[in-house]
Amino acid sequence: MKARRAARTVVVVAICACIIVAYYIYLDRSASKNVANSDNGQATEKDRLLDMDFGKNYPPTPREAIKTYNRYLSLCIGDTKLSKNDVKTLSGKIREMMDSELANENPPDEYADRLASEINDYKSRKAKIISTQVCDTSDVIYGKLDGKDVAYVQAGYSIKEASSYSKTYQKFVLRMDSNSHWKIVGFHLTDADGNTISGGHTIKAGEKTK
Repeated sequence: MKARRAARTVVVVAICACIIVAYYIYLDRSASKNVANSDNGQATEKDRLLDMDFGKNYPPTPREAIKTYNRYLSLCIGDTKLSKNDVKTLSGKIREMMDSELANENPPDEYADRLASEINDYKSRKAKIISTQVCDTSDVIYGKLDGKDVAYVQAGYSIKEASSYSKTYQKFVLRMDSNSHWKIVGFHLTDADGNTISGGHTIKAGEKTK
């Protein structure tokens, strides 16, 4: 009788031990899964922009294209520390948003160097973009240029340089490509009302405006 009770006790203890081990394995796996999910949810703006795949998800409208471009611009001319490789990757992403003609005028290495130079220039002046604005959808102007669909989008940039603040405005020209993607042709400096103040010159992406 005692032997049977002892055997039953051993069996019960073994089952309890198995349950406890299984429970801790479950907790460990759940914790690992939660950590992975948490890490994914904490992707930075830099991570998102560096990993953006325009082949799968290009901004659907001219306004959204400029909003995305402004995100890249704010990252480059902001507080985020960027490595040389980061700048090279970002310059490539920005080139993907350029019209083919504009991209051809800005070869990858040349454009990456120009972007790096511009970033360093802003840092040397302790200047950065603190906010950007894009005109309302109803204010986007559509038209034709050389038989192709174009759009004009007004954007504003608030800049802090040392202890002073300023605001500049630009009107972007975008052209629809063969994939129905709106690509940047260039932009004009304007006043707050959208009137050109740069003598009608279309500034190439990456060209210094000051």
